[in-house]
Parts: sequence; structure tokens; C-alpha cells
Amino acid sequence: RRSTDFRCGGTGRVVVKVSADMEEDFLKKVVAAEFLNPYFVINLETYGTEGPDVSVWAAEVDRTDPILFYLYHGTAQLIGPKRPAAAAVIEAAEFVNEQKLTMLSGPEALIRGIADRLGRSARVTPGVLMCLKLPRASKRRASRRADTRDLDGIAELICSDREIGGHYDVVGLRKQLAERLTHHGCRNYVISDDAGLACHGATYAESASAAVIGGIVTRADVRGRGLASSVIVDLQSDLTAAGKTCYLYCYQEQLVRWYETHGWRKAASYAKLEFTS
Repeated sequence: RRSTDFRCGGTGRVVVKVSADMEEDFLKKVVAAEFLNPYFVINLETYGTEGPDVSVWAAEVDRTDPILFYLYHGTAQLIGPKRPAAAAVIEAAEFVNEQKLTMLSGPEALIRGIADRLGRSARVTPGVLMCLKLPRASKRRASRRADTRDLDGIAELICSDREIGGHYDVVGLRKQLAERLTHHGCRNYVISDDAGLACHGATYAESASAAVIGGIVTRADVRGRGLASSVIVDLQSDLTAAGKTCYLYCYQEQLVRWYETHGWRKAASYAKLEFTS
């Protein structure tokens, strides 16, 4: 056991911090995972296993079905079995209790199992992982590609929407957006009006072959005018033209139906856990 590893009091087992010398075996576990989390996989390809604001951990590391954590800027993405063993859930919950996380997301059964064993108040929101299957063509581009000058306004717009920005703070989100935009090939599309930024959509993770879309938000006073449709069609059109498979995570049932009209289909059950105190 290394000093960086975390020992679980409930089972006596160790949650292992994944380091560069373990990456080959770790990647094999990710590829073989029963539940594929594209956000996790793209972040792993982009940021690796170690770095500023990044760390990767594995519970039940000697099993064929480990629970894997990707910690990034105070949030965590999970990969794990759809029906995790009780001991694995105990280890995962104890580990999460030790972390200063604002949000945790992954397979719904695993997230609910962890939530039931936490020692602090948390809210679980069920959702779905969606994949773009029938993209709509962008006939008339309404949005523009944003640059670093837009990031303050983008962060404020996202944080103004509690459903998608409630676990962020403006300063922290702007830091993440800048890192993705300037160093990791992500993109932000916006529509502006006389009052400022009216609508936004982005890739929150992007690799040579795949992208995760997020941050689709419209300013409250201009909703219902089709701005979000314009942004997402422009965004997904450019991504599919580049040969990328597109994913997104949705936690609002009415929006699932909206995404389906834009060519998206449900791929898996998902959930997020947000800490309320």
C-alpha cells in the first residue's frame, strides 16, 4: 500500500490511486468495463491519470469489475458494474465521503447505492446517457464560435440555470472552460443579442473520435425562440462532419424528448449525485 492510497474502514481494503506506471492495466479495465462512460474515457485520453485538479482511483482493483473514479475539478465520473457488489459500494461510499466533491455521476444503480451509504445529505437525480444517431443538418448558421473573451459571460449564463449550473461557481467554471478551450480542443458556440449572451452550447470533453456535449442553456428572457435548437444543430453538425461520435447526459425528462427530435437516442440509464450540505 502506498501513502497516497485510501484504506476503507468498512472492508479493510484499499482504494488505489492510479499512477502513470499502472496506466496500461488500468486502460484495459476501462475498455472492458460493463458500463461505458464516454466522459470518463475522453477525459482519461485528454488529461491522463495525474495532473493539476485530476486524479484517478480504483476500488476493488483486483476484481474483474472494479469501480473507477475520475476526479476532475471537484467532481467525479464513475465507471462500474450495473449491479455492483455490496463491498464495492461500501468502499466507494467511504472514499466519496473523504473527498470534497460537488457532484458525482455514473451508472444509476451505483450512484444510488453510494448515496444510501453516505454520511451527509445528497440529492440523486436520474437521467440518461444519449448518443447522436440521426443528426439534423445545419441549414443556416445562427451561432458563432466563442473565444476566451466570451468565457466570463458563458460561465455566468450557465451558473444562472440551476438545473445545469447549480453545482458550479462562476470563477471555478470559467477556469474549467478556459482550460478546455485553450488546451484540450473543446469548443463553445454562442448566440448574442443586445443584452449579451443569449444562448450557449459546448463540448465539455473532446477527442479525435468522440465528444461530449454540455452546457446547453438559454437566457431566461429569450427562451422559446428556438435559440437552443440553432446552437445544438450547429454544434453537432460540425462534430459529425469531423467524424466524431457525439454523446450527452440529460437529467430532465422533457429535454430527453427535445433531444430526440434533434436525432439523439437513449443509450443507458445514468444518475448524478449532488451534495446539499
